[in-house]
Amino acid sequence: KMPIEKVEEYFSLLNRQVSITDNVERSIKNADIIIYSAGTQHSSLYPSYITNGLADAIASNPTALKIFLTNIGEDYETPSYTAYDFITGALKYLKKGASSKLTTQSLIDIALVNNCFSNKKIEKYVTFDTNELNSIGCKILVDSFEDKENPGKHDGKGLSEFILAYYESHKIEKMQKQ
Repeated sequence: KMPIEKVEEYFSLLNRQVSITDNVERSIKNADIIIYSAGTQHSSLYPSYITNGLADAIASNPTALKIFLTNIGEDYETPSYTAYDFITGALKYLKKGASSKLTTQSLIDIALVNNCFSNKKIEKYVTFDTNELNSIGCKILVDSFEDKENPGKHDGKGLSEFILAYYESHKIEKMQKQ
């Protein structure tokens, strides 16, 4: 029953900016693979992305393979998000916690977008527009990442095999550039 101004004042007093810990920063800087996982965006992933120093640590590791995994299906927070919305939203919040201007390429090497739509409509699938995706500035791979046994869920085994194989080719490519 408080006026909106009082509510805003109350929440602004509670607001705290979080900074990356030394252990997390060291782990990211030494990582071979960094995966932005699918999940609930606004209440889970975005708040962690705005951590001061997180994006800077990710960008300062030029040899790590940085993979963004889009959601397969919508959730209650993002009922109309497209694959483009998931990727650009993550970039927006990552850059909010950065101390300098970072490029998309310094944060994401490749985004994996699901295109396999099951016959079982257990949820609304995330759609994509190829032209929109190509405007983001990182490599985009549209393929089937859905578990055939559990429609609407990622195929964990298939994804891990793909990521490890892609990492090996990525590592060779990076070594050849040096």
